[in-house]
Amino acid sequence: MECQKVEIAPVETNHLNGFSAVADPFNLKELSPVGPVVENLENNSDKESSVQSDIPTLLQVFKNVYDRRIASIESNADFDRNRKNEEKVTVLEQYIQHVLEQNDTFVSTMLELETEAQQRVKQMEKRLKSSAKTTMEAVINVHECEKEMRRLVEERLYIESLYNDAQQHLSTCKEENSFLRDQNCNLSHDVQALLHIIHHARSTGHWEMSCVTFCEVTPEQVFGPVQSLSNV
Repeated sequence: MECQKVEIAPVETNHLNGFSAVADPFNLKELSPVGPVVENLENNSDKESSVQSDIPTLLQVFKNVYDRRIASIESNADFDRNRKNEEKVTVLEQYIQHVLEQNDTFVSTMLELETEAQQRVKQMEKRLKSSAKTTMEAVINVHECEKEMRRLVEERLYIESLYNDAQQHLSTCKEENSFLRDQNCNLSHDVQALLHIIHHARSTGHWEMSCVTFCEVTPEQVFGPVQSLSNV
């Protein structure tokens, strides 16, 4: 937005009989720094605060300008009392008109600032809502991830338990297999020993047990109570 540049036009020569001959005596930009302040309100980072703080100064500048104009009229020896009063009324009317114009400008500026502030508030609320929604979604995702992680941990523990059980079972099976292999080897040895005894008995007619050893079975299991089988 752009604030209205404040410049008070000098009174025409035929009104003040040469009073306007002073070089731009009513140009606010030259009389006071308020003119540039009004022009640069848009560039101020805090517009509303700047406008509020500059209004009293600007009004005082207006008052000083018109006070000097009235004083100039009053000190003009070429004017009679009626002419002075007429010129004063003209100056005061201009003063009132300029004050009204500036009031309208300031009111319009304040309304625009208020509208802009409301828009910014709405934008901020929208951003906050969007941020809150995003945060809520992130929190929900975190909870879901935590649940999934707990499920995966439980599943891993269960699988590890199954693996350990399988390892124990495998170890037991290996031990049993080793035992059965040894037993099978021993039984095979005992069978060969029995075949040797039978072959020897066929050849000699005697059961000779002294030269044979068994690994798994005992002579009693094969022949019953043994009593000098060599004499049989």
